[in-house]
Amino acid sequence: MLVKKKKIPTLNDIEKLFTYIPKIFILMLGGALIIISYIILDSKQKKDIDLIEQELILHYEFKQKDNLNKFVDEVEKKVKNEFLDDEAKLKQIIYQTIGYMSAKYNTFLDINDLFFYLIKLQEKENIRFVVFEEDLNILYGYDTVFNMQKLMFNHKDNPKYQKLLLQYISSQGKNNLQSWKYDSQKNIILSFFDIIEINNKKLYIGAISSVNNIKQTTKEIIINSIKEISKAKDYKIWFYDSNTNQTFNYNNNEKIVFDFKILNTSDKTAKKFEILKYYISNEHGNKEFNKYAYLNSKYSFLIGIDYDKSYILKLNQNKIKEITLKYKIFMYKIFLYITLLITVLILFSFIFSKFIKRIFGKYNKRLKQKTQALEEHKNQMELLVIEEVEKNRKKDRILIQQSKLAAMGGMLENIAHQWRQPLNNVNLILHFIRDNYQNKEFTKEKLEKYINKSKIQIDYMSQTIDDFRNFYKPSKMANNFNISNVIKDVLKISKEQFEYDKIEVILSLCDIFIINYENELKQTLLNILNNAKDAIVFKRKRKDFEAFIKIKVIQNKNFVKIIIENNGGKIKKDVIEKVFEPYFTTRSESLGIGIGLYMAKTIIETNMKGKIKVENIKDGVRFKIILPLKTILK
Repeated sequence: MLVKKKKIPTLNDIEKLFTYIPKIFILMLGGALIIISYIILDSKQKKDIDLIEQELILHYEFKQKDNLNKFVDEVEKKVKNEFLDDEAKLKQIIYQTIGYMSAKYNTFLDINDLFFYLIKLQEKENIRFVVFEEDLNILYGYDTVFNMQKLMFNHKDNPKYQKLLLQYISSQGKNNLQSWKYDSQKNIILSFFDIIEINNKKLYIGAISSVNNIKQTTKEIIINSIKEISKAKDYKIWFYDSNTNQTFNYNNNEKIVFDFKILNTSDKTAKKFEILKYYISNEHGNKEFNKYAYLNSKYSFLIGIDYDKSYILKLNQNKIKEITLKYKIFMYKIFLYITLLITVLILFSFIFSKFIKRIFGKYNKRLKQKTQALEEHKNQMELLVIEEVEKNRKKDRILIQQSKLAAMGGMLENIAHQWRQPLNNVNLILHFIRDNYQNKEFTKEKLEKYINKSKIQIDYMSQTIDDFRNFYKPSKMANNFNISNVIKDVLKISKEQFEYDKIEVILSLCDIFIINYENELKQTLLNILNNAKDAIVFKRKRKDFEAFIKIKVIQNKNFVKIIIENNGGKIKKDVIEKVFEPYFTTRSESLGIGIGLYMAKTIIETNMKGKIKVENIKDGVRFKIILPLKTILK
């Protein structure tokens, strides 16, 4: 029986293997790379197009929601200013009247002449006057007192309520500004009383505004504001009042229509129908925004905004075409590179195929040793890098935490100053209630009136908390804002402290708009102003002087300068270069940890792409903040 011999591979066989197998493998690899590259690029192209479309839609929706927020803020500001103007008018008229009386009735009060003067003035200014003596004897304005008595106590002719009203007004003393609100009718009147002394006899004189309906005033301002923007903006605002079942500017026609006409639409998927449905389901809730509307349940108002998503996609078809063309060119380049690579590899395979087996064994061991050594070295370097990165992160977390604690301390101090007067008013009202609750004339209506007065003070304190909370929120993205408004907002926060420390703030401002991070600039300015205040207080312990802080805004060609000066003393030459370093402070540890100016420099120069400098001037220090008018921020 013949046994078939097993063929032993010869050197020629091995040479053939090393000659043909690499070429076949290279061709298969090239084909696979082309197919895989096409699949990956096609998938990435589709994702990029989807992302761009989503980004455009989200950006446009965010822009419109921001427009809605700005519109609502502007309306609330106009409503507030409406009543601030009335307050200023009442004060001016009273001061004018007191000046007239002081000059004309120094020793003797001519009642008839005063009556003639007040009648002419109240007809001219559309207000009403009240004048009464210290013993509560009414000299002028009986009808006005009776009307106020009716509004407060729902008793017009009862003398005890008249006396109670006048006692309350006289108990408030000089410069007494009052807001008399009636929530059931949403009405408000304002009064301002002052005291004049003629021939050693006190007279209380006050001006009372006409009755204003807050809801109606707000509605009128909303409608007028819609008319102002409807011709100038690329979006449309419309207004819905569930009290009257009316809408205004629903189809951008600046007309009032009833809501049943729009709720009867056959297209239940229309955006406006969705907005109204959303409003009806939330009309008993709190104020809030959704993607399309702002709800105010207090007055049962809705403000909606109109925009079209498909319009954005049509405008940006060119971008989608650019992406498609870019990926096509990229695919052609990859095909070319892979083809060149295959050609080169096949060429070199002819040259080196005979030597691969011979040299592989010789260098394999050395290659493994070198690879192992490199891997060990790489692992050591990675460990060192991770360790250093972690150290830096810990330092940054500590700095940020300390900065937050310092900001929180400043915020609490400012809140304490803002709350001092309202708390004192609440305390006086509580004492008044305690002293009179057993008095038979102290009725339930009077109790409710003083409780409402306390509620006004508490609401003011609550609003103060909201103001400070919004002030310390970091800006999520750059926005266009007015430098002067930022400085005024910061001074509003610090006003009570500056008045308490008798520091005069001198402003030289102009309206300059920049694109940057608004809240970060506010925090930086507040930090510098607090440092200036601390320096002035420290200097005043050694000697008395007239303290001031000057703030000036200057615009150059492409930059804006904010200059802040104070006369709280100079910084020593050997330390002025170190004031922006972390943990460096010229005060004791109980007054600061030395990171405020470091964080200010980080915010201005790293986040806002600007510059901050400090220098000594006569009797004090000058800070300069230089910011670009327009910049690209990330």
